[in-house]
Amino acid sequence: MAIDRTSVPRWGPEPPGVDAAGRSFAIVSLGEAALPVAAAWAAEIAPGLPLRHVHAEVLDEALLARFGRELGRAVVGWRLMLAGPEDEVQVLRARAAEAGALPCEVRAHATATGALRVYCAHCRTTGRAAVEIGGVLPCTGCGADLVVHAHHSRRLAAYLGTRAHVETP
Repeated sequence: MAIDRTSVPRWGPEPPGVDAAGRSFAIVSLGEAALPVAAAWAAEIAPGLPLRHVHAEVLDEALLARFGRELGRAVVGWRLMLAGPEDEVQVLRARAAEAGALPCEVRAHATATGALRVYCAHCRTTGRAAVEIGGVLPCTGCGADLVVHAHHSRRLAAYLGTRAHVETP
């Protein structure tokens, strides 16, 4: 029996459309490739509705602080659209959920999928690396070789990593 449900994010080739039921909007774009996505979303929003667009080249502490302030301004009818590299979009999506945003209030599009955030189940450190699901990487916390599993935590914005080669003596 095939399992149709998975925690691994599925990114379509095209960005999702804007939720027409929204009454105010925030767009966060990360990197050059996200700018056309943000522009298309902005063009879809009905004239006169509140819209804030924040753009940065990379996700850093300054952007996270600004994003936190934006989350604090959210009211009923607010919609969030995120575009950028998968690992950075997932971090912002997790922060939005932690602040109380519902999944239906957030639209996201990955413009790149090269790097993954991986959570070490042993030392609880989250690292970032260019690795694929099933690949092995050293943990940035404990140094153990981790195999990356097809399990993604939206809360942690990371894939699960467990010690590789545990079955071999």
